[in-house]
Amino acid sequence: MDRRTMLFGTAAAGLLPLALGSDLLAQEANKGATADTVYELRTYHIAPGMEEALHKRFHEHTIALFERHGIHPVGFWSPIDGETPLLIYILRYKDLRASKEAWQAFATDPDWAVAKKASEVNGPLTTKIDSVHMKAVDLFPKA
Repeated sequence: MDRRTMLFGTAAAGLLPLALGSDLLAQEANKGATADTVYELRTYHIAPGMEEALHKRFHEHTIALFERHGIHPVGFWSPIDGETPLLIYILRYKDLRASKEAWQAFATDPDWAVAKKASEVNGPLTTKIDSVHMKAVDLFPKA
């Protein structure tokens, strides 16, 4: 695991919203959170020249499909260091089972098949996708 993935993995466990000082992001990350809540850190390695097309697919199709299937985005990031374009994002689920069921439903959704095919007429948008499921860990000092 590279340093950037490790940093974002730690952030997804509840530290990123606090580190960024964003109350809105913290609220989104913790919305409806329970002891069973699972987060997923996804890193898309974007194919050369395909960043705009990937962002367009997210704007026009992916986010709505996520909502349809119970996949709850917490936030999206694009690194400002490094040469390889990446899309890094965090998702929230009720539990690990809900994550697996949501992705199965997403992958078999006919609207996803149409959107994916249409967006990849000039080639795949990603070269690799990394995924890590996580649970929040409270490591902050107690007052």
